[in-house]
Amino acid sequence: MTPFAAFIPLQAGPTEPLSCRFPCSIVHPLSPGIRDILKETDGREPDLSSVILGLVLSGVTIWEGRSRAVVQIGEDVVVKIAQHLAHDEHGVLQFLEEHVPSIPAPRPLGLITVGSTSFMFMTKIAGTTLETRWPTLSMDAKTHVRRVLDMHLKGLRELELPSGSPFGSPVGRRLCKDIRRDARVGASSIYSESQFNDFLVHSPTSRAAPSHKNWLRSMLRTDHRVVFTHADFHPRNIMVVDSPGGIIELSGILDWESSGFYPEYWEQLKAMNTRSIKDANDWWDHLPPCILGYDQEIVLDQVIECTVVY
Repeated sequence: MTPFAAFIPLQAGPTEPLSCRFPCSIVHPLSPGIRDILKETDGREPDLSSVILGLVLSGVTIWEGRSRAVVQIGEDVVVKIAQHLAHDEHGVLQFLEEHVPSIPAPRPLGLITVGSTSFMFMTKIAGTTLETRWPTLSMDAKTHVRRVLDMHLKGLRELELPSGSPFGSPVGRRLCKDIRRDARVGASSIYSESQFNDFLVHSPTSRAAPSHKNWLRSMLRTDHRVVFTHADFHPRNIMVVDSPGGIIELSGILDWESSGFYPEYWEQLKAMNTRSIKDANDWWDHLPPCILGYDQEIVLDQVIECTVVY
């Protein structure tokens, strides 16, 4: 049993069949392909919870964190497993499939919950992470990857926030997320960059004086374009493959949990949030040009993070 299985709600004795303590709830309908994978061979209506858990536990774990994992359960199918998973990502993948089908994101195939554990099914993106491959790439290969990523992000950023719509996720409760050491989620919908700036400088645990917050708040702009943003743009979330001609090619972009409509600087800011001051990786010199140009916003955000957020 893999380590992540500790939070999967099962019960089974040495000679007993696998069973589940909690009922299954279908949040997003399962695709026909997933239903084919899950169906029992004798034609009976399956105990969906137990079938899914058994399939996951016999699958191949391709990524694992503290309380989540991604498991391959078919040739081209994976399931993302997590406790208390925000369900927006499935809807976001549907949104991308409809509005920007050229973006190489996983295709959503359904989502269920078993107790507090969520299982999101999606197509598997082939290849390895750019984080793994980057140190061995030639300068020409890095330049090629940068050019391809820039093309795709330009297409994504052509999606501007529809008039009258809230910032943040385009699905679910339509809230803003700010993922740093901890995740912050807006308490209510945000309809202007001024309100978004209020969200950025508000932290219930902050010890900063109101006058200090107001001073920083006064320097935040309110005239940025609001565009669709991945918001966790990092080499670990970018998949690449080797083409027959020996050129590395983009195969997909993963992890759309934090994505949505945000001010145009947010993509660069969130990419740079993951950079340590001791990080000498030249990836930061190869960020796609279309997301750059917001250094002042990033520097100001770092001051806000150090003095207001924490």
